Amino acid sequence: MKKLLLATALALTTTFAFANPVDPFAEVKTLIQAKDQVGAFKALEKVAKTGHADAYYNLGYLTEMGQGTAKNDKKALKYYQQAAKKGSSLANFVLAKSYETGRLGLKANAKKAQSYLEAADRLGSPDATILIAEQLFAKHTAADSQTAQAKLRPLIAAGNVAAGYTLATHSINEGVRSQKVEQINQGLTELHRLGQQGHVSSLMLLGNLYASGSLVSQDLNKAKTIFTALDQAQVAQAKPALEIVNQALAAEAKKAQATPPASPKKVVSNNKAKKA
Repeated sequence: MKKLLLATALALTTTFAFANPVDPFAEVKTLIQAKDQVGAFKALEKVAKTGHADAYYNLGYLTEMGQGTAKNDKKALKYYQQAAKKGSSLANFVLAKSYETGRLGLKANAKKAQSYLEAADRLGSPDATILIAEQLFAKHTAADSQTAQAKLRPLIAAGNVAAGYTLATHSINEGVRSQKVEQINQGLTELHRLGQQGHVSSLMLLGNLYASGSLVSQDLNKAKTIFTALDQAQVAQAKPALEIVNQALAAEAKKAQATPPASPKKVVSNNKAKKA
């Protein structure tokens, strides 16, 4: 069964990483609220001069996006590298994805991408931890699977739905591979739990399973309900899935109308049967 996983989004966010209890970013936040991006960038530069990793990360983000300063991938890369050296998990993750895909003017380099990914994991990046777990699951050994699950459990306990989805899909795929129904059901149960929380990837996968009848009894109406809700929430991939399900339902209805009802069987009484 093909593993269905959403690619983990790049850890870039317009929400800045302000973690210091003695807030060195007070001026920056005030300028952001005033929609003074240029002023916020200059204020961040001041904080960065104190050696603050989060300031360097946010300078990288703003420079990459061209907010408050000219867009410049080369300068953004330098800011991210400085942030990574100072212990920013976000910057290490961004560099890992950049080396993986060749962003920011870099040449793709799997070895460097893995090194930054492992650093981000050690520094507590949930996205990095999930990707490391996926790598371990892909090895298909009991020891690696146990290590991956141990990495995911704290994230799941903290309510990280992406970690729950990773474990659920692993359980399903591994259950299919090893023909263990109980493991498949564990994964499906987790998918339903995540779906009830509105997790898009879980709902999409459940919708596809109900539409195809894979691992669950086919139920086009359930699939339609799921895809309709996702389409109304403007999830792009839901619309084509919903169209396919609607076509299947229409074909079923047409077939039912074209099929004549079965003729009732003629009942012969016992007396007539004996006479014959």
